[in-house]
Amino acid sequence: MKTRSHSSILFLLLLLLSLLVSGCSSDAQPAASEDLIVGNWKTVDGKNQMLFFEDGTVSAGSVGGNMDTGTWHMVDGVLSISDSYGETQVFDNVEITENTLVLESMGITETFYRDTDEAVAADKTLDELNAQLLESDIFSETAKEISANSQGDLTYSLIDARDGSDQNGEFVYDFTQSHEYTYLTELVTERITFAYNPSADDFYILSTESNPGEEVWNIVGHWDYAPMDPYETLQSLAVDITRADSKTFDISYTYEKRTEALASTTEEFSGSGTYTATEPYAPYYECGYDLIVDLDDDVTIYVSRDDGVLVQTPGSKRTMEFSN
Repeated sequence: MKTRSHSSILFLLLLLLSLLVSGCSSDAQPAASEDLIVGNWKTVDGKNQMLFFEDGTVSAGSVGGNMDTGTWHMVDGVLSISDSYGETQVFDNVEITENTLVLESMGITETFYRDTDEAVAADKTLDELNAQLLESDIFSETAKEISANSQGDLTYSLIDARDGSDQNGEFVYDFTQSHEYTYLTELVTERITFAYNPSADDFYILSTESNPGEEVWNIVGHWDYAPMDPYETLQSLAVDITRADSKTFDISYTYEKRTEALASTTEEFSGSGTYTATEPYAPYYECGYDLIVDLDDDVTIYVSRDDGVLVQTPGSKRTMEFSN
């Protein structure tokens, strides 16, 4: 029984087309002659290549890695590639210029660039390249993909512009997306390095780095609690928050509590300081709050992205009244 290896050229081509998607070059035109396709073609990041030979053979794979060989022929702009098992893939949307090869399969388009093995240096300044990057498809597509996961505005900023190892330009951008809640803004940053390929006159993503989200709490102000049940142990609680940075809070507080259950006498306590909050064992959607702050041995407050500051009451946690 004949089985197909995943190293076949058709598998490699479809893998390249599915993983390395980019827009068609705007100056690409249908090939006038199949001779134009002969040569070495690489993706913009230089990681994958296709080599078309005059004798009708073709190799495809990763640069410096495994290559698979098959045969090709092109008639009237339609490219057919057969693998070593005799199975054929037809690319009926092929565009070739002197420097670009655009192939489309199953609705996915990939652009390859001719590699002549000659070192090409950028003839543009870093400022010119950065301006070109901001107008490029890969930059807009990257921003669109990140903003799809954002509940607020997406902002970006240039962190570094430098000559790369090949003197062709690298640009480091921070894309910051915000998740907005009633009392919390969570900022998550993706640091993305774009590199320029002068042979392709285009950019690719060199590296990505995700940074932990920064939490900006909107709870600075005065919070009051008065019991609904006159027999509660906690008779009053006033909390003043003057700083709220992630899990660190500057708080002063006073509260009044019964000396014993149902006793008519009460005591008043107060305190202040810088407090480091802890996270609950259960996730937010299970417990309804994000952080726990122990004011002292008797009173604990809870910080919620939707409700602000809460305090424990018999059987539940109740939202305190906020005034800023």
